[in-house]
Amino acid sequence: MKNSKFVQEHRKALTSQVRLGLLHLSEVSVRMKKTRENDLGETSRRLKHFEKPEQSDSFSCGELHGKDSWKGLLDPLDIDLRRSIISYGELAQATYDGFNQERRSPHAGACLYGHSDLLAGSGASAAADYAVTKFVYATSALPVPDAFLRLPPPALKDAWCRESNWIGYVAAATDEGAARLGRRDIVVAWRGTLRNLEWVDDFDFTPVPAAPVLGSAAAAHPLAVAHRGFLSVYRSSNASSKFNRSSARDQESRYYRT
Repeated sequence: MKNSKFVQEHRKALTSQVRLGLLHLSEVSVRMKKTRENDLGETSRRLKHFEKPEQSDSFSCGELHGKDSWKGLLDPLDIDLRRSIISYGELAQATYDGFNQERRSPHAGACLYGHSDLLAGSGASAAADYAVTKFVYATSALPVPDAFLRLPPPALKDAWCRESNWIGYVAAATDEGAARLGRRDIVVAWRGTLRNLEWVDDFDFTPVPAAPVLGSAAAAHPLAVAHRGFLSVYRSSNASSKFNRSSARDQESRYYRT
């Protein structure tokens, strides 16, 4: 009997402890839920503030693009200028994210996307505001490092091209984009080198006169020079390449004339 009574009392004690434990867990769960809701609410509030920050003073497109050397826009950084910097930065980044860097690919040096999906595929937030109208390709009459022009290895058959690289694109604001931007914006984005340091020793940095690209402004700037290697990439054409029968510069200029 004593053992039976002891067992019953022990069970009651355990049951009581379990109930207290469950009650404690319930209270902890409620507190955690409230904390999580508060955290989510604060995160949501901050995101909304980030997505829809306070309106800046009314600055024109020209002022945002440097017409008055960004007077009154830099300290503190104007929110519209900030948006513009981020947007154009993403549009420039598309020339890297969309570039096929795989050495062993027969499409090395080409664009990974077509005109219609380059910006969206590269994650540019302004993708819906622009339509890519032209790809720009470059070659070089001078030897340049692999960090600048990525060409398929000679052993690979069926290479898309052995002389040229996709170097950038031209995009114009759509009707809807122009309405949102307040202007008919045209973007010309160029890719730079693929690596930061290892190509420097090989690239031809000899300064040469920049007159060939200055046109009528050359006379007013007789001392202007450009790096020989970059200038070659910008101005070279190659009759053997269907992509570079005209230079990157001429491809770009032809777009402006049309």
